[in-house]
Amino acid sequence: MERDSKIEIFRLHMSKSQLEAVPSEERALLLLASYAINQITVLRRLLIFSMNFESKHEVENILSAAQTQMILRFMLASMAEAWEMIRRPNIQRLLLEINGDVEADGKEAHRLLKRHFGNNNVLHRLRNSVAYHYPDFAALEKAFSEVPDDEDWAWYVSHAVTNGYYYLSDLVISSHILEVMGERNPELAFGKLMNEVVPVAENLLDFLAYVMRAIVTRHFGAEMLSPMPGTGIAISGVPNLNDVSIPFFTIRDQDI
Repeated sequence: MERDSKIEIFRLHMSKSQLEAVPSEERALLLLASYAINQITVLRRLLIFSMNFESKHEVENILSAAQTQMILRFMLASMAEAWEMIRRPNIQRLLLEINGDVEADGKEAHRLLKRHFGNNNVLHRLRNSVAYHYPDFAALEKAFSEVPDDEDWAWYVSHAVTNGYYYLSDLVISSHILEVMGERNPELAFGKLMNEVVPVAENLLDFLAYVMRAIVTRHFGAEMLSPMPGTGIAISGVPNLNDVSIPFFTIRDQDI
């Protein structure tokens, strides 16, 4: 039996005048929380799509894996940035004010996030050293010396820059990441990173969504977040998340 591939999307309209009636700091938190969710979910989708790809060409699989690693770095950095936003003193004060309106699951997600980020976590270490920043000369030189001679010291280039990848630079940056993580085995390091990223991403998305729900309920009523089935926009032919992939190599119409 073919699986139903339809979904329903609801447009929850808020006028600007309605938003203007919300206290400015709560409105800002609503905007920041929803923007952070947008950013993390887009990067998570891209990460899944890139991980799903498998080519018949070995070189494309090598470069696709590097692409996946790059997307993962941006995702973990965006998560660390979201937590830094949450930690701002004015937002901490706001969270205390609306705490009574945040549901129990949201409070639990917040507790888990505080426990994670309260420790010496790899997300912040990578965010500070490579994901949204560039390593300094000394760190780069140390990473360079750690890469074995028999690695793939190469640049892959094409007539279109979008099909090229300066792979050897990624080797060195990846070596620096292994140093930051304290794990020299790339496969073990990737597994360790994914084991940390996945639950933290879920807790961040849950917590921010519950914060949004609390603010919306306070000012617009809970019914806004409970649209009636059948009143939305029907979207058919929706692919399975795990069936969508991003290739590495592409061409443009003028290249054909």
